Amino acid sequence: MRRSPAAALAATALASVVLTGCGLTTDSIAARIPAGGATFDDALELREAVVDAGVECPGEEQLRDTQGGTGSTVLPCDYNLLLAVADGEQMTQQLTDNLEAIPGIHYLHAGNWVVASDDRGRLERVQEELGGEITSTAS
Repeated sequence: MRRSPAAALAATALASVVLTGCGLTTDSIAARIPAGGATFDDALELREAVVDAGVECPGEEQLRDTQGGTGSTVLPCDYNLLLAVADGEQMTQQLTDNLEAIPGIHYLHAGNWVVASDDRGRLERVQEELGGEITSTAS
């Protein structure tokens, strides 16, 4: 049985590092996009930007690192969409490394955030608003 990207990433991220806003408009999001992509304070702020990009995210409960001493957060939107915001380059690398181990998914990443799904179209809608690069893992 294949696990959803959200469940797999959440389990992997939580197992490896116990992962411990203001409303944004399209204009304010665009103004925040530096050369390396937008950055966010936490997964709830990223969620607002994803919703503003036209992608549904009914989940609102973010998981925050409480033992690892980081400010990294993860928010499962639904069974097929996961948002993560890292507090530094090392955590960002760890998140993308964990995603690389999950077969058959896509993830959009830039700055300090990652959005993962097996529906590339959802990521493309977010990419239009926030920039970033979509990476796909082998099936």
